[in-house]
Amino acid sequence: MGVFRPAEKVTDPNGRSWEIYVSRSEPPGSGVRIVEAFTFWPAKESYSWTTTGDHVQRVVRQVARGLEQGELARPLGATFRGAP
Repeated sequence: MGVFRPAEKVTDPNGRSWEIYVSRSEPPGSGVRIVEAFTFWPAKESYSWTTTGDHVQRVVRQVARGLEQGELARPLGATFRGAP
């Protein structure tokens, strides 16, 4: 997972491309990670979850698999924050 690069890219059953990003939250050192999923076509849509560093890889995988199936995942170890 790199800075400004998606951790995952998936396509949902409707053909929309989703990009999933991971970022650190404020304050630094809190250990909280933010997982965000974005699509820009046909309209911008986004969702986010918070988790910790030890769960982030699994949360990203579960979010990606959910989007591929047309669902919003509720991974164990993460809190769904919804749409901004």
